[in-house]
Amino acid sequence: MPDKLGRAADAIGKLADSSGRRIRWRVDKSVPGLVCATACEQIFVYGLSWPAVALAFVGILPLLRASD
Repeated sequence: MPDKLGRAADAIGKLADSSGRRIRWRVDKSVPGLVCATACEQIFVYGLSWPAVALAFVGILPLLRASD
């Protein structure tokens, strides 16, 4: 057990040291992806329905807006 804690502490330290080289998390790219993934899951489980299509459309709206 102490070995696992030591490895976890080392990993956290390495992560903190690399803060300048990490790609930052951005909500404007993550939320539409989550909405599209949810729409795909709904279509897969329940079939093609208008709520699932509407959810997929809402998910791709930011992508359409970003291409302007």
